[in-house]
Amino acid sequence: MYKNFMLAFFIILVAGCSSPIRVLDQSEQKLINYPQVGEVVSKKIGDVILAKGIQTFGEAAKVIAETQFNKKDGESSMMTCALSVVPDTAYMRGVYETKSTSADCYGPVLFRRTLADGNTNWNCPGNPLIIGDICKEQDGKIFLAIASHKTYLKQDFENIKFSKMVIKGKDNFVQEIIYNGRSGNNVKFVYRELSESLVKPIFFQELEYDISQSQIVNFKNVSIEVVSATNTDINYRLISNF
Repeated sequence: MYKNFMLAFFIILVAGCSSPIRVLDQSEQKLINYPQVGEVVSKKIGDVILAKGIQTFGEAAKVIAETQFNKKDGESSMMTCALSVVPDTAYMRGVYETKSTSADCYGPVLFRRTLADGNTNWNCPGNPLIIGDICKEQDGKIFLAIASHKTYLKQDFENIKFSKMVIKGKDNFVQEIIYNGRSGNNVKFVYRELSESLVKPIFFQELEYDISQSQIVNFKNVSIEVVSATNTDINYRLISNF
């Protein structure tokens, strides 16, 4: 009980201390404008044949399963608790800097007090959720930062993946046209608009054009010359994009 009280007191104490994380915005914006005007391109059914917009990327830490810091696999924890980070994706928000170390930090993340295997008991009840940051040192060591305190990862290293990802909530908007095959003289396309994560379209529309009347396809500001098309393939030249 005493150790549980001391851990709870310690978490509250460090939460009120200043953090050594220096906040940085290292997001990158990518302008999309594909393909080049005048270029003859070959694509297959289901492929994006043209796209225009903006994407914002950032380094991210993805916690794919609840992950326990402070405890090794199988380590006894009847009286002391692991700090379990719940699954989420956190983007790089700064650098943890002290006189002796430097680490990239991703957050905020939420964690709770549990046993080493993620289960709970009277001493490690799992509530409440607490805010921290996941940090990665230059040598690859990973720790959970709670203000100025560091708690290292000692198990389940495969649960945390670091990569560059599209940042949700940032400036992301892309317009795309996808080839959807040919039926007789008609070529078919799908127009879609993507925002936020750029995974799920916020709007889409099916398009169909009779190329026996004209090889030129027009939609909004887009103009495409269909050089040849089958149900599975299309060769085309971009005249103008969105």
